[in-house]
Amino acid sequence: MNHNSRAGESCVITGGAGGIGKASALLWLQHGGTVVVADVDDQAGMSFQNEYPRQIKFVHCDTRKRKDLELAIQTAKQMGSFTCMFSNAGVGANTDNVQDALTNWDVMKRIVDINVNACSCGTLLALKHFDPEKGGTAIITASMAGLLPVGAPPIYSMTKAANLQFIRAIGSALGEHSNKRVYALCPSYTATNLGPDPATIKAALGGVLQAKHQADGFWMLAQGDLPQGSVMRVTARRRGTLVVHDLMQYGKELGGALKPREGKLIQSAPLEEYTGPMKRASNSFGNVSIQNGKL
Repeated sequence: MNHNSRAGESCVITGGAGGIGKASALLWLQHGGTVVVADVDDQAGMSFQNEYPRQIKFVHCDTRKRKDLELAIQTAKQMGSFTCMFSNAGVGANTDNVQDALTNWDVMKRIVDINVNACSCGTLLALKHFDPEKGGTAIITASMAGLLPVGAPPIYSMTKAANLQFIRAIGSALGEHSNKRVYALCPSYTATNLGPDPATIKAALGGVLQAKHQADGFWMLAQGDLPQGSVMRVTARRRGTLVVHDLMQYGKELGGALKPREGKLIQSAPLEEYTGPMKRASNSFGNVSIQNGKL
């Protein structure tokens, strides 16, 4: 599935009315495709639709509600061959710290519901509804906080790390030969309306990453020709003078192909022979089964 033209193809982008989602939608449009902008911001969503009335359809979507996600996907299927799902909507909170987490538990739960549960549900629904012949690509916006939690909000970091493990596990289950691809995008600090102040970003990275840089990462992943389950980082390097898009590589101890790193040994003892009953292995996840790269 390596092609630049998206004529006749549709994409659902949650959180698509602004920031990284909007920048990614514009890239998809530039290549001839149509986009369902799924967002809770009705004013921004309708304004975006009015700019591109033939290519964009806005759908009010609270990603925590399965019916809203299903409506967005069904709308995309009416607009063309549904071949891309970008689960980009996410939230954080100023109260996400060790001192306030339990006091503001409803806020913390909302972060988990939107960043983890909604993205997982959206991805699984997309895999079920992608065009049967063309397949499709499902992408989740995670974060560098899911890879480097030092100094990051704990609940937010947990949710983004969960996104990465979910994508890698689903990718492994689908297999490299499947025409349904799953990926994660890990932005570093990015200047958006919901992101940090650009001055804060520059102080941390040396330069200011913008939504368009993350959209470039979305577009690279949307081609579907990178290794299944890939995790892409988008970072500023060389004191903020260089934008780098690269893929995480994992050792065998983390399910990757690189040489495994040994852990710190605490104890080693002979393993006694197991004499209990044996059960047949299963590749199902609850009531979702993946066989030969298909749901």
